[in-house]
Parts: sequence; C-alpha cells; structure tokens
Amino acid sequence: MKKFIVYYAIVVGVVAFVSFFLHKSEDPIWAFVKEEGAWVLKKNGNSFFIRGAVMHHKVSRPELFKKIGGNVVRIEANLDLIRKAYDSGLYSHVNLPILHQRDGMDWDCEAQVKELEMKIIEIVNKLKHHPGILMWSLGNEHAIIPGSDVMEGGYNKNVWERLDKIAKKIKKEDPDHLVGYAVSPFNVEQKLSEIVEYSQNLDYIGLNTYEKMKENLLTAISVWKKPILITEWGIDGWWSKNWKGHRTARVESTSFEKSRLIGERCRVLESSRNLCVGGIVFFWGDRDEQSSTYWGLLHEDRKTDSIGALAVVWGGDLIREPTLELSRPNIENPNGAKIKKVQFVRRKEKKSLKENESLSVGLEGGQLYEASVFVENASEREIDYSWEIRNGLGKKVYGKSIKKLVLLEGLIVGEEGAKITFRAPKENGIYRIHAFAAEGEDYVAYSNTIFTVGRVKPKEKKEIDKKFENDLPTLIPCDLGPTKTS
Repeated sequence: MKKFIVYYAIVVGVVAFVSFFLHKSEDPIWAFVKEEGAWVLKKNGNSFFIRGAVMHHKVSRPELFKKIGGNVVRIEANLDLIRKAYDSGLYSHVNLPILHQRDGMDWDCEAQVKELEMKIIEIVNKLKHHPGILMWSLGNEHAIIPGSDVMEGGYNKNVWERLDKIAKKIKKEDPDHLVGYAVSPFNVEQKLSEIVEYSQNLDYIGLNTYEKMKENLLTAISVWKKPILITEWGIDGWWSKNWKGHRTARVESTSFEKSRLIGERCRVLESSRNLCVGGIVFFWGDRDEQSSTYWGLLHEDRKTDSIGALAVVWGGDLIREPTLELSRPNIENPNGAKIKKVQFVRRKEKKSLKENESLSVGLEGGQLYEASVFVENASEREIDYSWEIRNGLGKKVYGKSIKKLVLLEGLIVGEEGAKITFRAPKENGIYRIHAFAAEGEDYVAYSNTIFTVGRVKPKEKKEIDKKFENDLPTLIPCDLGPTKTS
C-alpha cells in the first residue's frame, strides 16, 4: 500500500510538472517595439494590431467575434472569462478591480492604498500564469468624478503616482504582461501631462474616445511618448455635445445608422497604426444605458448590422447579410387627429433643429395610438417584427441610474407585423417605443422613437436636466479599508 501511495505521488508530480511546462510553453511573449517612429505591439516577434471588443463581465459568442476578425476582449479579472476567450483564440485585456475616488476611495489614505495593492497583487498572482492574458489595466477613467466640472477637475492628482506604484508592484510579480490604465476623452492633454510625470512603470496608456478619435489620438501622442491603445471606441456617447432629445433622453440612431458609423470609425482606426497599437470597440452585447439598445453590437446575442460592418473592415470570414434599414417607429392617431410635436430641448439646441424636425410626439395618457415601421423591399423578405414600450429615461453613470429601463407590459393591444395599436401609459413621463425586425434566427435590426405623456412637472424637469449625477462622492473614512465597507 505504501509503495502504491509513493508511485501515485510520483505520477501526480510528473503530470503536474509536465502540465506546468506545457502551459508555460504556450505563453506568448508580448512586447512594444518602436519601428519607423511608431509603436508596434509584438506577439512572439510578430506584429499584433489589437482588434478588440469590450465585454466586461460576460464573454458573449467569442467564436463569432473571432470569425469576424477580432482578437482581443476587454473583460473583468475573472479566470473563467479568460479561459472562455482563450479557447476561442482570443486574448484578454484584463481590467483589475481598482476602487475609484467616485466610489469612495481616498487616494491620500495610506491604509486604503496598501489594502488595495495587496488585493490587486493577489488577483494578479492568481491569474498571471494563464496564456490568454495579454495585458493588465488598472481600472478605468480615474478622473471621472460626478459633481465636478464636466465630471472632471475635482479628482485627487495623487491618483497617478499611486497607480504607478501599483503598476511597479505588478511588474515585479508579473514581468511577462504589460500594464497601463485608461483615461476618458475629456481634457486629454491636461491628464496626460499630469500622468507623464508618474509613468515610469506604465507600459501603455489606454484612451477612451468616440466622436473625436483621430483628434484625441493626435493630442495624446503630442504629450504621451509611450504606446497608446484605444480602450473604447464606437458610436457617439449619449454625453456628446451633439445630442438632441428630451434633456438627457437622447434620440437614438437606428441599428443601420449605427453600423455606418461603426464601419467609418473602424476604418479610421485601421488607418491610425502610426498613432496607436489598436482599439477595443464598445459594446459587444446588451447594455442598459439611455435605452436597452443604445450600445449593443449584439442584441440578445443576435447579430446586428454593426457586426457585418466590422467584418468588412477587418476582413473577417463572415458573409454579411443584406442590411435591414428599419425606420424609426412613426406614431399616429387612429382617428386621424393631429398629434402634437414635442421639442423638449435646451434653448441652445433649438437653433440646430431643421424646419419641422420632430424629436418626438406628445401623447395623451390612456389613449389609443398606432405605430408603424418601414423596411425597404420588406415584401421580398421574411421579416419577423416585435415591439416593446419602455420608460425612456434610463441614463446611467458608473452603475447608477436615475430611472431603470422598465419594460411596460399590457400597453400593446393589437399587433400586425410592421404595425401595432397601443395605449399610451397613464403616468406622465418620457417613454420609448422600440421596434425589432428579425430575419432568420441570428440577425436583428432595431429602432425606437421617444414620446411623452402629459406635462413634466418643474421638479421632475430639474431632475431630468441633470446631464450627470451632481452629488460629489463621499470618501471612505481612512480607518476603513476598501474591502471593509462591503
């Protein structure tokens, strides 16, 4: 029996050693190299331009993302997610769970910083051996502070030095992976000028940028002399200065309109290899923010036209479906009576409205209305239509929400393909009517129209008018570490 135990222990040891050796032999070598004046990411000595997608807490359809030409996912520090991505041939840009000042972190408190460092190092040591890891990111947008000017300007400048020291500790424990963090597209020059002083241990800076990608890249490269990765890019954010709608209820582009913009910005990114090492598109999946469809390149795991737009630019192996140019829902009174147009916007935005442009319509609570959508050549296609009505003010800022995007049941009383009869909600407020046009089991187009019911009260109007939350964060007392508050 003793001999058997000894032999068993030897076999287990040999298997473990061989497994570890084979695992290590899989690990790619990542490095930034400067070639002809531009930074290039190298994998085992070969150029590797990042074509990524933000997925956060869920890796959705990684095989599809790989098929259209994707190679990197931006996800939370979770081993199961890293494994799932790697099994489909994708590498992981891993967001480490750094507590932010907006969450209560006091970057002047030595005890809190020390506890945070220990937590991060523990996570790095747990994950670092997996070959699917490409790089670490120390949190995201540390200068975003609700309640400060443009949500920036009120942040503790010591955060940059503290983060660099955490980066140094990570590199000591894990010299095989690259370390950086992401900044927002606001005040890029100012932030990077501050960060440069404390960037000895950063391998790259992540830049989140949307409608001004090339402009922000040129600004960043004039200050930051290390590699730059576009850690978020996509359609215009709902915070954009160009938004139109009911205060913060932004008029949303249709899925087809979004795909045109995704393709255009993807081409800009591909032509910017002299400025950055790649980009990570936002957002691969469903995300409730402004509306249930605002960001999603997928909807309920089904492809939208944006997937085809990415595949075309990336040269992926995917046959692009004929696009579904679904119109926004048109709302009419069934008895032919005229419906009031609503232009509930700030005074300065009214000047930019075109003549007779209607941002939405005003309905009477409890009354019946009809809504319809149009698709070019619809009679020649097998289209399955579906509809939803939700409350329309679902703005979120860092996990907070002024109002949740509640699906309102029982309002649709008749449905016939591209046309429905519905009853307006009785409660005064702002709503969205959503239309979906599916073709087959794996392709969907969507659009929505904002409508109002009744008059918004002055108190509610004041709340709606908040572009961001206005309350400054309350810092955690220094005698309480970050993990002791949960």
